[in-house]
Amino acid sequence: MNTPTIESSTDIELLALTKGKEHYQFAEKTGLSHSTDMFVNLEWLLDSARINVGQIDLIGAGTGPGSFTGVRIAVSTARMLSQILGVPLVGVKSHEIYAASCETVNNGLIAVAFDAKKSRVYAALYSRENGSTSPLIEPGDFTMTEFLEKIPSVGMVTCIGDGFTRYSAELRDYGTANGTVYSFTADFMPSGKAASLLVQEKFRESPQSYTDYLKILPRYERLSDAENAYNCRNR
Repeated sequence: MNTPTIESSTDIELLALTKGKEHYQFAEKTGLSHSTDMFVNLEWLLDSARINVGQIDLIGAGTGPGSFTGVRIAVSTARMLSQILGVPLVGVKSHEIYAASCETVNNGLIAVAFDAKKSRVYAALYSRENGSTSPLIEPGDFTMTEFLEKIPSVGMVTCIGDGFTRYSAELRDYGTANGTVYSFTADFMPSGKAASLLVQEKFRESPQSYTDYLKILPRYERLSDAENAYNCRNR
């Protein structure tokens, strides 16, 4: 199946394409300017795989939570393509894409945290066993300490995402106090292959669940600043 996947919940823009057993990707830090070049990068990806847009069979989108703008761009772009092409659309939690990309972990815990501003992170915890990733803590809006307190005490936890970059000192101090080693990978890049294969796997498990693109919605976890300001004005 020719499967493009769009993920832009952080400042990393990931565009992936799986064509049979071939995998292509564009992954780069774009500074949350995804909308300015996403279609150009998608066209480059299709050209690299030597297919045209009419040959797309299935579309995937990272649904967040993360940057309001980035999540909205990924989901709206994928929904538009799904509507125009008449192909199924699979929404995948962005944290799950990142955890599935952490291929160096065969068995263990993977923590994923995105910077949510205001001294908070969008974070989730996954268990990785023999190549299969299972959620232990679903993506949510936490302070770093709140999230770390939820992680079971084990020997080592692999940590990825820009939330850990921002709060690396807090991560180190918490690990020292609790005897847990948090292995932090700086500048971690998600894998296009992992993203597309995850989308295909979810589709095979329940194809009837992905026939209506309108059911694929962004995961925001909190109101935007604009929504909060609007609510304050109308109280």
